Amino acid sequence: MLAELSIENIAVIRRAQIRFDQGLNIFTGETGAGKSILIGAIGAALGSRTSKDLIRTGETRAKVSALFTRITGAAADKLSALGIDAGEGELALSREITADGNLCRINGMSATVAQLRAAGMLLLQTHGQQDSWLLSQEETHLGFIDQFGGLEAQREQYTAAFERMRALKSRLSSLESDEAARVRKADLLRYQVNEIESARLTDGEEEELSARRRVIRNAEQLTELFSHCHEILAGNEEHAGVISQLSEAASDLEAVKRYIEGFAQSAEAVRNYQYELDDLSERLREQLEELDFNPRELDEIEDRLETIAKLKKKYGSSISEILAFGEEAAQQLADIEGFEQDASVLAAELAEAEDTAQKLSAALTDARRDAAERLTRAVEQELHELDMPHARMDVSFSAKSLSEDGGDAVEFLLSVNPGEALKPLSKIASGGEMSRIMLGIKGVLSGREEIGTLIFDEIDAGISGRAASKVGAKLRAAARGRQIICVTHLAQVAAYGEHHLLIEKEISGGRTFTEIKPLDEQGRVAELARIMNGEPITPLSLENARELLANTRVLGAEQWMLNSFG
Repeated sequence: MLAELSIENIAVIRRAQIRFDQGLNIFTGETGAGKSILIGAIGAALGSRTSKDLIRTGETRAKVSALFTRITGAAADKLSALGIDAGEGELALSREITADGNLCRINGMSATVAQLRAAGMLLLQTHGQQDSWLLSQEETHLGFIDQFGGLEAQREQYTAAFERMRALKSRLSSLESDEAARVRKADLLRYQVNEIESARLTDGEEEELSARRRVIRNAEQLTELFSHCHEILAGNEEHAGVISQLSEAASDLEAVKRYIEGFAQSAEAVRNYQYELDDLSERLREQLEELDFNPRELDEIEDRLETIAKLKKKYGSSISEILAFGEEAAQQLADIEGFEQDASVLAAELAEAEDTAQKLSAALTDARRDAAERLTRAVEQELHELDMPHARMDVSFSAKSLSEDGGDAVEFLLSVNPGEALKPLSKIASGGEMSRIMLGIKGVLSGREEIGTLIFDEIDAGISGRAASKVGAKLRAAARGRQIICVTHLAQVAAYGEHHLLIEKEISGGRTFTEIKPLDEQGRVAELARIMNGEPITPLSLENARELLANTRVLGAEQWMLNSFG
């Protein structure tokens, strides 16, 4: 449950520390006192979208923190699967909002807004007046049925089959598109593949050719340099070379080392130098032979490099990219040339996928019809307890083309008076009836949800009198064993609260401040009197408030007995 909420510099709330309890927590206050801001602050802590405009005027940062306790069972397991540790059954979520962005934390560790949102969805759920509007949208009805029937896994299995069917259909359609375009594409690919393959390119070839061309273009100077260096090392008919001289020096030192041990390493070093220079001399000789080239070789190199340059302009900035382009073009050509075979295989796969999707859709429809029957009966019972004693509900099913959610178009039907035919809920339900229907659906679904905290934000809009009292009793009953936070403007609903918090604003120094404080018995009586009769509060209005509070306690106990023992 949500145990504690801390707010700093959120709109008109400068600072607030709010403690919550199990059961039904009621928030009331004058219009504009900040009830919606409170709900927004809770949402911000749980990863809802927000902006820097939420920061209190004159401040540079806002912060909201939410502490959840008593987290056990499935919620703890799902948090763990997300990498979030709810050890000791507690989880602290916080979010700091600045002009530059958000700083989020989970149990003091840095987190992302997405992680806050993922955790929040497992811990708390908010229902507001917009939910009643959603109820008027037929596309939402299917979700209620699937949730009530526990059909999520079955729906996911169907959706996977549908997506495979759609992907195969797209691939086949692509293959069967413009045949003329396919022929033109094949001709172009064939030309490109032939041009690249006939060039017989190899990786590194361009670099080798460029190096060879550089040598040939400078052959005369290189011949001169190599010859001179070789003559210095190997000598000629007129004088001995360095190698010969080093050989003599090494021999002399080897003779010396027999008498003076210190020259042994020197003799070895000189001999090694001789060997190295021997190798160098041989390389120079080989290089001189290579410089003896055919005059046509340079022309051949230039032609080859020009061919490579032309291919680079068409197919890539290097030989490796040209070769990769050729491989891709060859694969595309093979795909096109194998069209008939591929199309036949894809058509067979598509037929099988369509059959699978149709069968799964039919099974899902059967399961939905069964769930819809049970859902409407359960909601009818809820509505009877919410002062709609003659309410009847049903679900209209019609077939539609297969889509991500199946082949069913559904619509809730309603009749609220005896003798009236069932008609589309979205067309005949009043605002107050829509609120009660939504509350009834949520009451039925809540038993299938594992979320420990539910927030109802003025879901009682559009109702009053006895119906409002029934809504309050229903909320009180639904709060058994879980936590419900309810923002209301109705005294008949507020009186059922087990914990009552007042949101009030005051203006000081030209600034608006909102404070949130828990009410004791006397405070509750005064607040209920204000809601029912307004200001000023009279002795009679206080007496009416006390009577309302006493009656709801009796009715709440009776409802508890009814729920517990039938």
